[in-house]
Amino acid sequence: MTYICYIKELKTISEIKNYDCSVKEETLILSKYGLQKISKNDLYLYKISNNLETANFKIDKYNFLRIPYEYDIIKMQKFEYLINTKLKFIIEKINNNINDFYFVSHGEPFLFKNNISSFLSQLK
Repeated sequence: MTYICYIKELKTISEIKNYDCSVKEETLILSKYGLQKISKNDLYLYKISNNLETANFKIDKYNFLRIPYEYDIIKMQKFEYLINTKLKFIIEKINNNINDFYFVSHGEPFLFKNNISSFLSQLK
């Protein structure tokens, strides 16, 4: 199971060194129907229920993405710092400003208490 852990006490983030980092570009669509995300040529609608619902349809051999008429496109950069094979620290930036940051663990977060504590101590 994957867990996402937010850090409400962390207000700013200094430069992060000594960790592998990958950067991903994401395109988000914000409309009156909610947040939609384009991933691997599919469009997904995110709902508060946390379930993903595809907003695609197909006619014959053609695939269509259903994009609302009124919308805003948001380009987001996602910086993923690999702490170990089962723990990452994610920073999301929009317009070069930090929008969000959190840990993602593949396993119970308390198992990574020492890794998280060590990582956070380097951010001061």
